[in-house]
Amino acid sequence: MGREVEHLESYLVLQRVRFESPPDVVVDVDPALSPCVTPKLILQPLVENAFVHGLAGLERPGRITISGRCEERSGPVAVFVVEDNGVGMTPERLAEVLSDDAANRESYGVKNVDESLRLFFGREFGLTIESTLGHGTKVTLVLPRTTERLRRPT
Repeated sequence: MGREVEHLESYLVLQRVRFESPPDVVVDVDPALSPCVTPKLILQPLVENAFVHGLAGLERPGRITISGRCEERSGPVAVFVVEDNGVGMTPERLAEVLSDDAANRESYGVKNVDESLRLFFGREFGLTIESTLGHGTKVTLVLPRTTERLRRPT
């Protein structure tokens, strides 16, 4: 997980340079998650979506918060939340983002993250999305806390 956060921080540096008035971005990941192993690129596509879709055209100051915490559910899990105060989505658009429709090319990054987590860890893991039109979007990822090397699913 440490590398994943480093990769995210590098991405955020590029975004801050890219925007004349960059949004406020807060990264708050529990250091206890650092040794955990995750598939590559699970946070950056979600943050990219917040920049590109969530905050695009926003008339108020944008904010993105990325947090990571250890929790106990049916075992030890890592819970990551990427939340923005952007434009949000209609229920219909949210359904499109979560659909398996191959023609839906705008949200393949989100779908790829979800599928990767489910393939590596099982159907009980993955992401959920909550969104309110005009108020923003919250993406929650849940994955097991593990330090074991990941093996590609067969």
